[in-house]
Amino acid sequence: MLGSKKVVEAVPAPAGGNGTDKREVPTAPMRSLNLLEHKSVRWRLDLPAGVRREDLESPVLWSVVSSKLKPLDLIEAVDEQATFWAELICAQGGRFAPIVKLLRVVDLPARTAASDDLPAGHSIVQDPRTGRWRGMRGEVVLVDETSYEQARFALLAHATLRG
Repeated sequence: MLGSKKVVEAVPAPAGGNGTDKREVPTAPMRSLNLLEHKSVRWRLDLPAGVRREDLESPVLWSVVSSKLKPLDLIEAVDEQATFWAELICAQGGRFAPIVKLLRVVDLPARTAASDDLPAGHSIVQDPRTGRWRGMRGEVVLVDETSYEQARFALLAHATLRG
């Protein structure tokens, strides 16, 4: 039978043993190698406001989207402000509460463009979801443009900055 060959190979002895053991190692049959997209799905989740890292494995977070998740699906998650990126795996699918495990978290740098000629308390920040540039006064969005230059121009021309 094709793919069922066994090869005798020297493998390290189990923990605490000395030397090596000889055992048959089965070969992987051709039918076991598949394109990833035929077996599982890679998802992207833009996390809702207020979700923290410690919430990522909570069944409550996944309850609404649980019908889409299957075992071994991978999920990339980004928080609302793009301060972190996380990779998760669906360990067990479930209609109401899948078990999702955190694989890794990466802290992301702030997406802010610093400029010395902006008025005090004002900044230009790139929106992590849309990629658009926002002219801000504190936490208030004054302008929303497609490029940094357009946002800077619109912010400096904004009515609240005119004398």
